[in-house]
Amino acid sequence: MHFGFGQFVRVLAATALFAVVSTKSSETLADAADKPLLRIETGAHTGWVLGFSVSPDKQQLATASYDATVRTWTLPALEPLRVIYLPIGEGAEGEAYSVSFSPDGKWLVASGWTGPWGGEQGPWCFYIIDASTGDIVRTICDLPERIFQIGFSPDGKYLVAVMKTGLRKKEGQGLRVYRV
Repeated sequence: MHFGFGQFVRVLAATALFAVVSTKSSETLADAADKPLLRIETGAHTGWVLGFSVSPDKQQLATASYDATVRTWTLPALEPLRVIYLPIGEGAEGEAYSVSFSPDGKWLVASGWTGPWGGEQGPWCFYIIDASTGDIVRTICDLPERIFQIGFSPDGKYLVAVMKTGLRKKEGQGLRVYRV
């Protein structure tokens, strides 16, 4: 998908306007919870893609990005299928690092800088998503650190979440296993 110069200028201008408006706001995240938030749809990720997963039938690719979206694409054509908007907050809150299809292809699980909403203290979250609709069907928020990688066991009975912390911090590192 290619964008013309005029489309590029319109997207750039809208992004700049949003940045100016959002930085001048004195509302807190709690005050703004019920107000709409502008997101510009470009047809592709606008941030780094850190995670990806191929569906078991090899017909879809799911990608997780710093732009706080999970996207699904057809394979092998790479045509966009769906955009899944993760809950976002201030700064990095909502960035996705990892995504994985379940072995039966019915579910996606996504994680990243998804959590504490307003700080760096947990709990951190991950999302279970219906792969056919893109709906977040469950949110699990009980991790002491953000999740770096997440995936299903080969039999689909478990989720394994690998937590990441800073270089000097040891508490909270490791993994958690969840029964699905």
